[in-house]
Amino acid sequence: MKRIVVKEIDKLKSSTFDDKSISEYLIYLILNLGEGDIILNGFTEYGSKNKDAKVDELIIEHFVTNESLETIDKQNIIEEISFSEYIKNK
Repeated sequence: MKRIVVKEIDKLKSSTFDDKSISEYLIYLILNLGEGDIILNGFTEYGSKNKDAKVDELIIEHFVTNESLETIDKQNIIEEISFSEYIKNK
């Protein structure tokens, strides 16, 4: 079974605008064989809009058959790991 793993690996703070930051994400398309995971593809995206667009693109390419994107249950496909979880487990 395929799934998508999204890891927020960094938060970049603006030196010009104190309250602005942008997140860096690693996005993996993974095949789970039961014995272990195989990374089929990996991407780096900056910002939540770019992350969401890449995840939607992967869903359309690998998960959508006759359904529309809105009817896909994304919770069963996507595993998101926040920056704090990533740092804690690093």
